[in-house]
Amino acid sequence: MADPEAAAAPAKKKSKLMLILVPVVLANMGGLGYMFLRNKGEPAAGGETGGTEGAHGAAGKGPAKAGPVVPLDAFVVNLHEVDVKSYLKLRIDVELADDKVKDEFELAKFAIRDAVLRYLSGLKLADTQGEAGNAKIRNAVLALMTKELGAKKIKRLFISELVVQ
Repeated sequence: MADPEAAAAPAKKKSKLMLILVPVVLANMGGLGYMFLRNKGEPAAGGETGGTEGAHGAAGKGPAKAGPVVPLDAFVVNLHEVDVKSYLKLRIDVELADDKVKDEFELAKFAIRDAVLRYLSGLKLADTQGEAGNAKIRNAVLALMTKELGAKKIKRLFISELVVQ
């Protein structure tokens, strides 16, 4: 005959596993649900900056029409550090309001590039760290571009590459 204690041992192992596994799965599901509901209706983090209309256009009339996207050459600068040699490589793409602005942007591209390079070369390594550093760089570059082109001509600024070494 089968030993009743031998049969109970796998059941105890299974129940211990279930006691650990069920709360972990429920906690993960709850966390994912919270993140989904918290971000519902908000733009994706890091993907959209500039413009007041967001992803839905003016007064909620549906998705906004995407404007032309102009890639810029990579910006490579030495960071302003005394003891350490560090550099920053930044590649950005700019979504413009419409095709008319594209011509203005092409004319102002050299002035924009000069202003961005001067700003980036003044950064320290600590200024480039984390999401806060990323947002600071994005906002400053957007402000420099807006200063050169004027208001409401740039919809969004996309950081396609950011390397600090």
